Amino acid sequence: MTRRLVVVSAGLSAPSSTRLLADQLADAVTAAVTARGEALTVDTIEVRDLASDLVTTLTAGDSPRRR
Repeated sequence: MTRRLVVVSAGLSAPSSTRLLADQLADAVTAAVTARGEALTVDTIEVRDLASDLVTTLTAGDSPRRR
């Protein structure tokens, strides 16, 4: 069974200290899980990259990705 870890980072700079910490935590979790012989998939979500779409959706009520 492959486990899944989703890392969410909301720092403003690139790379942010939040993202660097998130990467370190993901690496530690990956090491622990693989040491047990299990597989792990890590997905990272950068809120900063989604900010424009989030604001548009909240203010206009429409997702720019649907257009």
